[in-house]
Amino acid sequence: MSGIKDASVVDLVVKSKEGNAILAIVEEGKITDSEEVKDLFLKKINSYIEFYQTGQMAEMYPELAGKPLDIEVNSFFETDSATIIFFEKIEKILAEKGIGFKFKILSRVT
Repeated sequence: MSGIKDASVVDLVVKSKEGNAILAIVEEGKITDSEEVKDLFLKKINSYIEFYQTGQMAEMYPELAGKPLDIEVNSFFETDSATIIFFEKIEKILAEKGIGFKFKILSRVT
């Protein structure tokens, strides 16, 4: 997975139980509250929105064509409160555009 370091790569595409298209960012490193990290997240999210809106996703995944979009940030680590606030702001902005957004902590299988 490329995570936020490569905005040109969609890390994961899945269909939710509700039928929505989920474009997931899988960030394997710890997410910190820095301007650089925020910038990388914004670039990646904008890239995902473009992938969806231009029809590229529908071409590659026709079963998801016309489905509502959700963007998820998946991490193996807890993050700080400033980053949570940043994600909450993104969630509100995207909700106004009809796009879902959430941050999820994944469990590592050992």
